[in-house]
Amino acid sequence: MAKVLVVKNSQVIYNNVVAPKLIINEELFSDALNSVLVLRYIDDTVIKLYNSKKTLETAQKDMKEYEKDTAEYSKAIKKSETAQANVEKYSAILKSLQTEKEHIGKVEIPADLVQIVNLYSALYSIVGGINTDGNKAMLLTLKGISDLFRNCKSYADKYESTDGEWSEERKREFAGIKDGLENIGSRLNNEASENRKGFKYTASTKDAIRLIAFLTKQNDFSKSSGKFREKRNDIYKFQHTVICTVFRMKEEDIQTDNIIEF
Repeated sequence: MAKVLVVKNSQVIYNNVVAPKLIINEELFSDALNSVLVLRYIDDTVIKLYNSKKTLETAQKDMKEYEKDTAEYSKAIKKSETAQANVEKYSAILKSLQTEKEHIGKVEIPADLVQIVNLYSALYSIVGGINTDGNKAMLLTLKGISDLFRNCKSYADKYESTDGEWSEERKREFAGIKDGLENIGSRLNNEASENRKGFKYTASTKDAIRLIAFLTKQNDFSKSSGKFREKRNDIYKFQHTVICTVFRMKEEDIQTDNIIEF
């Protein structure tokens, strides 16, 4: 089992989860993963705390501008109360995260675990820093994910109503999607070591078909506007699914022999 740091219901806790099949040294993997996640959670919380404080300032300013018996004043009070609660909540979360950061300390991630941690950590958080211009999170995307997203989206739209046509062009485009997925999955490839099992990822036809289907437009409904529309999963949901795909490993691709020759 691996112990993974998470922020859940305003609490900073450790969840016991099943470690990826590749992992041998689960304790070392947990330490490496959490050293990455705690920094991402801190950035995310700093952003939420800052925005909550700005909202509180605006609400308090509005309260001074409106008469107490007006609807605008009542709205400003509710906004202020909500913002104040958020400031307290995120302040507490940030304090807990900073404590955990000190507890975790500086962890040197072994070379044989770097790519596993890189991909796996994105399942929990993709906050990669703070854009100070708009005080928004800078989101992490895997190298190659934008091209794969674009190719799967194009394929889904182009062949949505031509299931029976399997031209040479379509074969090439489908093969390109498998290649793109395999390039991402190959980041997990490595020989067996003391910390991990050996692995070589091969993209299957089923993997590619599922990713294409994930980007097919679906009919949707907006409760706020009452309008029907077409909707597609975004690149971040797609990335999450790609990572889950490459971690959903076939046993025959995993080498359990962790003997090291020297």
